Order: sequence, then C-alpha cells, then structure tokens
Amino acid sequence: MVLVAAPLALTVLAAFDVVRIGSAAKRRGLQIAAVLAAVPAVLWLGRAVWSGAGAAHLEPLCAAYATPQYYSAAAAGTRSLLIDAPGEEPPAWAAALVAPGGPLDQYEWKPAGVVQSAYALEVRHLVHHRNRWFTVEMERYRLLDRGYGTPIAEGDELRLRAGSRSFHCGIGSGRAVTDRTTHPGGDGVARFVQRAFRGSETISALSRSAP
Repeated sequence: MVLVAAPLALTVLAAFDVVRIGSAAKRRGLQIAAVLAAVPAVLWLGRAVWSGAGAAHLEPLCAAYATPQYYSAAAAGTRSLLIDAPGEEPPAWAAALVAPGGPLDQYEWKPAGVVQSAYALEVRHLVHHRNRWFTVEMERYRLLDRGYGTPIAEGDELRLRAGSRSFHCGIGSGRAVTDRTTHPGGDGVARFVQRAFRGSETISALSRSAP
C-alpha cells in the first residue's frame, strides 16, 4: 500500500503544483502513478478470473456427482440409523435428521454398546484431485444395510477451493454451483436420507403388488 500510495500522493501534489517539479518529471510521475494505480485492478481482475475458473471447473463435476443414486429397498418405517462419520462430535447436519418433519426419530453416534440400527450413514472425506490452482474435495455419503453391507443410496457433496474462495455442489448444496465460505447445512443430507427411505417404501410397495 505504501509503495502504491506514496508515488500517487506525490503525483497528485505535483499536478496541483503543491510540489514544484519539472514538466518531464511530472509527466514521468503521472506515468508511474498510472501503472501503480492499475496494480490493484489487475490483482482484483486476476482473482476474479481465478475464482470464475474454479466455478466453471466444478460445473461438470456437479453434473456427474451432485445427483444421489438410490439402489434398493430399506425396511418400511425405518426411523433410526447409525452415523459413521469422522470426528468426536456428531456432524452439524445430524440435527436436521431428527428435527420435526425429519426422516428419523433418533440416530446413533459412536455407541459404546451394541448398535441397534439396521442401517448406517457412512461419511468419508476424499480428495478428488488437487493441483496448484484448485483443490476439489468430496464428502461421500453412503446409506448402508448393516446386515449385508450393501448400499441403499449414495450421494456426494463437492467442495472446490480456488484461492480464498470456496464453491459447493451436491446433496447439501444442490446441483447448481454455489459460493459459500462454510459447509452447507444439514437439510440436504436430511432430504437425501428421507428420499432414500421413502423411495425404499415405494419400491417395497411396487414389489408387493407385482404378480
């Protein structure tokens, strides 16, 4: 800031003849000041292009990963599951699972005794790829039948970092690329679980009605 402000201040003073300098020096000072004044604009433009490229880079990944996949039927009326996620405390989105209107009556978190839930929501953090410009990370959500180890549904939340900017898409943020500085809330995860269980009930009803 000093390097930019000092020549600009001197040039402005010289332009108003507060500081007496020759016309050649004044002209040279104006040229230097113009170049220095352009530096913040160039930096801002470069950062904007970098961030915009990050958002554009994430769009095809959103198209490939942001839509959850639902595979098979869970037991009708399931209202509990085990959350298998890293960390010492339940994730922030877990509260939405048991909120009024949410898909669960309760969830189990690193129980000390026997696990009661027949299903588990497994969350794993993955680095999709990293280069000198962007880092793309994923949280992969897998709803599993614990008895057989088979997936009921799978979904991903993607996060791309471009400098100080962060972009999201996935089951927490939706298919569109969004710009957020924090992790998305839990409503998307709750909808993912709710749709998986409701979809399973639909599959079960169709299988019962089939000849």
